[in-house]
Amino acid sequence: MTRETSTLTTSPTETSPPETGKTETTPGSAHDPAAAVPLMERIGYGCGDLASNFIWQAMSIFIVYYYTDVIGVAAGIIGSIMLFSRVFDGVSDIAMGYVIDKTTSRHGKARPWLLWLAVPFAVSAVLLFAVPDVSPFWQTVYIAVTYNLVCLVYTGLNVPYGTLNSLITQDQYQRSLLNVFRMSLALIGVLLVSNLTLPVATLFGGGQAGWIVTFAIFGAIGTGLFLFTFKSTHERVQPAEARRRQAPVP
Repeated sequence: MTRETSTLTTSPTETSPPETGKTETTPGSAHDPAAAVPLMERIGYGCGDLASNFIWQAMSIFIVYYYTDVIGVAAGIIGSIMLFSRVFDGVSDIAMGYVIDKTTSRHGKARPWLLWLAVPFAVSAVLLFAVPDVSPFWQTVYIAVTYNLVCLVYTGLNVPYGTLNSLITQDQYQRSLLNVFRMSLALIGVLLVSNLTLPVATLFGGGQAGWIVTFAIFGAIGTGLFLFTFKSTHERVQPAEARRRQAPVP
């Protein structure tokens, strides 16, 4: 008795033709709807510059007047301190850029600095006006230390804040919208501090105590705005090194 063996014939596998009519959208392109930054995030980003102006711009406008007319320090000494600070500021900007590049945090690279330095920025601004009633030499030392401290903390906030734009989105149009909100709210900040600082300081006595209270208020407002910027923004763009680490190995 012979056993029949059946031979199976395999038909060639059919290859389905590629689908046509579909175009791939590159993330971050001008036609990618997913790249749109929400309105609240644009406002939150712009509030970062508003926060800076409540402290930095107010300080830049009135600090010389305060030191010379309220405290009584010679204008030449103040000018020399500010000249040194400009040189120091140039070095600290470069150093801060390196620090941001090396920052690793669950909040991203730029956003955590807004969280970490919002309160120190306000405190340092108040210390700037709390000049002790000591000899002119020690007043000069105090002013030099606190002024450069404010500049250093401002660098630690402003450099990451400027970098945040490119970490929120790669879309050039969305970045331009973020800059529009930033410039608009910065202008509002300049107008507010230019017109409110002297009246508020006068309201609280007009002397050193009045200026300290004024900048304590500005510092509290600036801190709240920086924290709002931190909470409302998101870093969506990953650095090149992170993308390479996440890429699957072929």
